Amino acid sequence: LSEYLLDINKLPDIWKKFVIYLMNDKEYKLWLMELLDVDDFTFRFDWHKTKNEQDVSPHVDSELKIASHLIYFMPKSWECRNGGKTIFYSGKKVQKLNPEYYDFEESIEIDNIGNKSCLFKNSEHGWHGITPVKCNENIYRQIFNIVILKKDNKNLIVEKKNINLMNKIINRFVKLLKK
Repeated sequence: LSEYLLDINKLPDIWKKFVIYLMNDKEYKLWLMELLDVDDFTFRFDWHKTKNEQDVSPHVDSELKIASHLIYFMPKSWECRNGGKTIFYSGKKVQKLNPEYYDFEESIEIDNIGNKSCLFKNSEHGWHGITPVKCNENIYRQIFNIVILKKDNKNLIVEKKNINLMNKIINRFVKLLKK
């Protein structure tokens, strides 16, 4: 997969600044540590573009992945009817390793329009996927995935932060973008 890896210095400046910010911001890391109940982790950053008539079948992520923080960058013309929603499943009714969407008792879809993100923790029962994309051939479902991965123990102590922590992080990022 090395052909898909990109050196941070080859990113456009705004993305380079954003990735460096995410990797170094202590409040964002502490927020993730407290929310996900983990001591330490490392990041991987993925950009996903999904074309018309594609979807992602129900799956569980690798046990090396602690969580995913999806940031939706949908085109302004994107509507809910275009699909591409993140979908979470529960109540698996079959023993197969590769179930279909109808092999679950329940599902919940997360809208992907507007200014949204979705953070979810990985588990052996964390089945998720993407609803089929139905749109013009020139439009894509676009997300930036901040992947939170397991790291060797460093036994960091998580300090309790106030409820406005995420707002502080968002405000810092908005200021960074305006520079």
